[in-house]
Amino acid sequence: YIFQNTNTKTHYHYYGKTKSKVFTYFLKSFFKRKMRKNFLDSLNSEIDFNQPFVYFPLGVSMERTLLIDSPYFTNQLEVIRHISKSIPVNFQVFVKETQTQASRDWRPISFYKEIMKIPNVKLLSHNIPSDIILKNCLLVMTIRGSTGLEAAFYNKPSIVFSNIHYAQLPSVRLVKELDSLPKIIKEALNTNVNPSDVDRYLTFLEENTIEFDWYDFSSKYQNLMNYGGNLHDVEISEFKAKQFLETSKSVIEKLTFEHMKKIKWYKENEIN
Repeated sequence: YIFQNTNTKTHYHYYGKTKSKVFTYFLKSFFKRKMRKNFLDSLNSEIDFNQPFVYFPLGVSMERTLLIDSPYFTNQLEVIRHISKSIPVNFQVFVKETQTQASRDWRPISFYKEIMKIPNVKLLSHNIPSDIILKNCLLVMTIRGSTGLEAAFYNKPSIVFSNIHYAQLPSVRLVKELDSLPKIIKEALNTNVNPSDVDRYLTFLEENTIEFDWYDFSSKYQNLMNYGGNLHDVEISEFKAKQFLETSKSVIEKLTFEHMKKIKWYKENEIN
């Protein structure tokens, strides 16, 4: 951005992004991320599994999963407080930061300290493998994360706060009203995961999905066209466009074929 961009005063996407501001932001972000990471690393990585607990993995913020799909549960501190008040008296809530939050410079240290102040809540080190927690928890609660689905593979029930595709599993409870949270938790704790339900769900996914590495496809496009996605006003030549289409031909053809197959299926079912 600093060396390639010459349109900081003429293009909308760069409004206010002077090169000095971008460089200063980069330096602040670097040190901020380092301090927050040091705090997380200082957390005790030892877990006492003697007391029953529910597991709440934090969702990435800011991201569409919270902002768009779960607009009423963007305040995860409040969600944790509600869970703490709703669990059985002898239970704890184990909260763990997601590694993906590193892409957002982690969260303010004050946020983590607020979690640690909530009664019956313990903030775990982000370095603890999730599978260890899933093996020992009695219930997983997530706003809209994939951990709720992972729980089923460990024979653990889960609760979600926003409608998500795997919520059709009988072992998954959806919270529609916070007032009903204590009742839902009690019901979930008495729920057993049926492996055949999970198997049917996986079969359904396999029959209705294809393998497509969107991250790899998007990265190649950004690297070829936009200097890794950092610039918005790059002139894309005909040669570059053809080069990208040729190198990605097999992937694009596969995606096109699958789209056409779905369109045909919908048309046939509409007629019938």
